[in-house]
Amino acid sequence: MQNKKFDPYSFLFSLGLLSAFFGVSVWIAFQRVYLNFFPKQIHGGLMFSAFLWPFTAGFLMTAIPKMTRTQPAHFIEVALPFFLVITQWALSLLDKPQLSYALYGIQIFFLISFIGRRFRSRGQTPFEGFVFIPFAFVFGLFGPIYYFLSSSQNLSFFYIFSGQIFVLNLVCGLGSRLIPILTRVPQAINPDVAGVRSRFLEMFLFAAFLNSSFVFEFFRMNQLAYAIRVLFLIIFSIRHLKVFLCPMVRSYVGWGIRVSIFSIILGYLLLAITKGNQLALFHLVFIGGFTLITMMVATRVTLAHGGESLDLELNSKWIVLVVALLFVSMLLRVLAFSDLLGWTLFSSAIVFSLALGTWFFRFYRTLWLIKD
Repeated sequence: MQNKKFDPYSFLFSLGLLSAFFGVSVWIAFQRVYLNFFPKQIHGGLMFSAFLWPFTAGFLMTAIPKMTRTQPAHFIEVALPFFLVITQWALSLLDKPQLSYALYGIQIFFLISFIGRRFRSRGQTPFEGFVFIPFAFVFGLFGPIYYFLSSSQNLSFFYIFSGQIFVLNLVCGLGSRLIPILTRVPQAINPDVAGVRSRFLEMFLFAAFLNSSFVFEFFRMNQLAYAIRVLFLIIFSIRHLKVFLCPMVRSYVGWGIRVSIFSIILGYLLLAITKGNQLALFHLVFIGGFTLITMMVATRVTLAHGGESLDLELNSKWIVLVVALLFVSMLLRVLAFSDLLGWTLFSSAIVFSLALGTWFFRFYRTLWLIKD
């Protein structure tokens, strides 16, 4: 018997997983000469707009109504992002990257509209980390706008604004409450508890600190930008993410979160002190950081809303396997360097797919509330 509850995360997490398989399979197809165009741009676009974005949308559209005590997402609000992501697939297959970048701007604007409507009718003040959210969406929307208005149409700036800035601000802002809960440190405060107005200024200064690094990167002072980002992440991780505190209970999800934060810091540190193949090093941030933290948060959301015990975070060997596979995929991608046709990159794509497939195999029943 199937008992499916209408929740945004169920639809959008599943869609994000399918998109991730699609996003890495383009490299496999290219290597096997099944694809007649170079897929670098398509791969990057899919991983942000069709993989990470649905997970972000699924989480926000499930959590924001609870945090602001407003109405939950209705059917049309979930159907629209589903349609937008499917359209991204079509544009990728047709090799229409510029239309894909424009559509990603629409995706960002959709989430701005969704959050804005809930915020206007909020029943309580959200927690302090919400000051990062405007930075995420303003810069995220600026990415495609700048891409189309600038004469050079520099794609790297598109990924800086709509990729790194967007994700990092959400990780830090929402993570300031969520990550201490997931890592089970003492005195962690639930995300649905209202913020304290006197603490908003401190959080705004932290947000300005983080985003100043991207201003330096915009003006091509990359090493300085990465160094500032490392300094910010270390200080913010100690003060607000609390990943260096000893947990009350050790959990596999908690350790997965810690590995992801350390991977982000290590990735930017290596980028700050080296001038080698930066694209390879960025995958420390993208796979070990953004992807791993996304899957750990998705685990908590799925368990909490799917009715399974949160004790699975403590003892499920499946979670360990997901973390290990993503870590191996990250190492293989870094070792591949600029060799985009070799077995190392191919192996990284296969292991990455296995990691996400393992997660879905373990949690699909909970994700869709399927009961025997």
